[in-house]
Amino acid sequence: MGELTVARTRDELVRLVPGDDFLRYAVPAVLPVPAYVCGGAVGVRHPAARGGTALTLLGSPRAIDRWLDATAAVVDLTTLHYVSVAAAALSVVAPRLDLTRGGDWEWMSIHTTPPPVEQEQLLVGLGPGDLDEVKALLAVENSRTDARPGERYNERWVGARDASGALVACGVREDGPGGYPELAGITVRSDQRGRGLGAAVTARLTREAITGVGVCTLGMYADNAVARRVYHRLGYATVHELSTRVPLRGSPVGR
Repeated sequence: MGELTVARTRDELVRLVPGDDFLRYAVPAVLPVPAYVCGGAVGVRHPAARGGTALTLLGSPRAIDRWLDATAAVVDLTTLHYVSVAAAALSVVAPRLDLTRGGDWEWMSIHTTPPPVEQEQLLVGLGPGDLDEVKALLAVENSRTDARPGERYNERWVGARDASGALVACGVREDGPGGYPELAGITVRSDQRGRGLGAAVTARLTREAITGVGVCTLGMYADNAVARRVYHRLGYATVHELSTRVPLRGSPVGR
């Protein structure tokens, strides 16, 4: 089955599973509950983006299957609000944990400064007085985003306005759960798409993050092929392809 190893801090986890940017930059420095590593799979429980508790499971399908067996007696899965698993292992995990609805996404990171984008000259910083406009734009054009204007740590919003002064693009760099910068809410009004504004917002915020701490991260829905092309062109690499699902209420891991 493989040896079960416990990590209580991010540094311990990174030593056990070296070279994984998600573990290095996206999990807290001190883990709320222990993480477990077994046979090439790792499971980290952490606060969910919209409240509650989540589990992220990384590894091959076979390794994750072994991880579930090895941790059955020591890991409480009864309070999970959602589970994120390596997409290739979803078919193995879903029946075991009675997972239901959800979505697929990708987690990316970058360590190099992106090339300049011409439309960056149109960008302006957005402050507290602009956040109602940001919320309105997100509600219409990007309702799935996890960005929460004014609610996160160290937010840095930028955007672009049209000739009338209306906000037509926006995005934020904020501190993620690991304390490192992540991007969210990259949004362009539908009638302004194709002009490079999304790339400009991404490039500006990423460059600032790289200059500051040498890394930037983001998550994107897997069905957004346009965004993926933009991010990859700027230098982001897809580190993990993930499937997030909600446990069936009343199941052994139900809420």
